[in-house]
Amino acid sequence: MPIPGLRFYVVLLAGSERRSKQRLRYEKGLCPFWTPANILFFIGFIIILSTCSYIILSSLTPIFPLYYPTSIPWIYDKSECEHTSRIWHDGKCWDSEHSPNF
Repeated sequence: MPIPGLRFYVVLLAGSERRSKQRLRYEKGLCPFWTPANILFFIGFIIILSTCSYIILSSLTPIFPLYYPTSIPWIYDKSECEHTSRIWHDGKCWDSEHSPNF
């Protein structure tokens, strides 16, 4: 399958292996997998991947919980408001530890 604009192409091989074990060992020696360049590449890739995942996860959940005071619109009675450990002020029931993730 040619790749447009490049002088490379992709080949997909399928089927049973027909090369001899001796030839496979020889070819494996020609192009070893664990070279210093490959090891550095994998270490860099893991560092970049873990850094990106940390940034994404830390942006989803704040490190320190943020709370904002807000009025509770469905509580209209002072006694019911104080019963739920909230503050009644200016005719509204206020929750001082309301989370924006509520």
